[in-house]
Amino acid sequence: SSTEISSLLSLPFPASGEIIGVINVSHPQTNVFTANQLRVFIILANQIAVAVNNVNLFNQLVASNHKLTNNEKKLKQKVAELTRMNENIQRVRFLNESIVENVQNGIFLVDKEGNVKTWNKWLEETCDITRRQAINSNIKEVFNQFCDIDVEESFKKSLTRKRGHIKKQVVVDIDGERSFWEFGFIPCGGETQQRQVIVVVNDVTAQKVKEEERLSFIQKLEGANKRLQDLNEAKTEFVSMVSHELRIPLTVLKGYLSLFEDERYGELNAVQQEKLNIMARKVVDLNVLIEELLDISIMERGLIALKKSTFNLKELIVNIVRDFVALGHNVEFECPGRNAYKYFGDEEKIKQVINILIDNALKFSPDNQKVLISLSLGKNIYSVQVKDQGPGIKDSDKKKIFDKFYQGENSKKIGHGSGLGLAIAKEIMKRHQGAIWAEDNKPHGTIVNIKLPVMTEKQAGAF
Repeated sequence: SSTEISSLLSLPFPASGEIIGVINVSHPQTNVFTANQLRVFIILANQIAVAVNNVNLFNQLVASNHKLTNNEKKLKQKVAELTRMNENIQRVRFLNESIVENVQNGIFLVDKEGNVKTWNKWLEETCDITRRQAINSNIKEVFNQFCDIDVEESFKKSLTRKRGHIKKQVVVDIDGERSFWEFGFIPCGGETQQRQVIVVVNDVTAQKVKEEERLSFIQKLEGANKRLQDLNEAKTEFVSMVSHELRIPLTVLKGYLSLFEDERYGELNAVQQEKLNIMARKVVDLNVLIEELLDISIMERGLIALKKSTFNLKELIVNIVRDFVALGHNVEFECPGRNAYKYFGDEEKIKQVINILIDNALKFSPDNQKVLISLSLGKNIYSVQVKDQGPGIKDSDKKKIFDKFYQGENSKKIGHGSGLGLAIAKEIMKRHQGAIWAEDNKPHGTIVNIKLPVMTEKQAGAF
């Protein structure tokens, strides 16, 4: 059952102008609390309030002390960290100063007013200006005494740049000695009022001299090349003119030789016939030389015109070999398989190439030894090889033999040929998008290879 309350006394606990608690005293009877009891309860409530307040203050003091202890530890840690950072900064600063001082370039700092704030050893020695003389002097006063332009202008421009740097090359004259310097202006610092400029100075005299020498050499080379081109054009024009002029007397000479061979001017004895045959062979050689000169002059001018058509490459080679055999030469032809060997190109030019290669092989084949020509089909490529059993070609000559007028060591010994045949063959192969090269025919001799791409008329038209 619940107890009935007839009297209730509630006393607050005041502390520092605030109520921190309440004490309640109850009694089942009415009017039970006297004035004296009320005073006692008030005194008791005040004492309890003081005690509770003191406890709260003590707890706050303990908490504050604990917080101060933790803050003190953190402060000590921060101080230690800052000390280490300062030591690192000092080490880095010392290292940077050492680098700046001993680097083989000029490096100095300029404030926003244009006054020099640092000055390294290279600048002292090169400019013959001490650190004491340079520091706090204006950059214009320091450098304009031996520079051909005003470096202050570039410095001012660099102050306003948000990123990047400015480079400026100047001519420097120190005690009568002319040099080329390159100034690099690098802005640093955040706000414009706090900005400074690091200036790096490089002596680029050696590079400048080399560049001038290179440009001078290029100019001379271009001039020499122009003169060579002019001479080559004049030579080509001369060769063409002479070749055409030689054709007329050669035609007359061939005509008279034909009349003598037909004994139109009387019967020939054996000695006369022999000499006439020698003359006829020389006329043929001279005619070949003239044709080669004309061909090469036309090719050099880029005037060669290909008369392309579809023909049987195998039949072409068979007919060429048959002609050489008819003249008593030991030439054989190999062609495996029964491929059609259809080719779209200039039949006469390809014939000319094959004739040149076989003729060259015969020249270097001793005692009429066999010259073998072969034809095969690869992957969209026709391969033709001409093999001889001659002395071979030196490695150093294998590419040069396709140059105009070049004759290898063995060609000079034989003393026959103009040195134009292989150059003409190479140009014809080039115009057919083909290739030609020489290699060894082991154990001795030479193989000359040509490659011709298998193309239809439509494909060839794309070139």
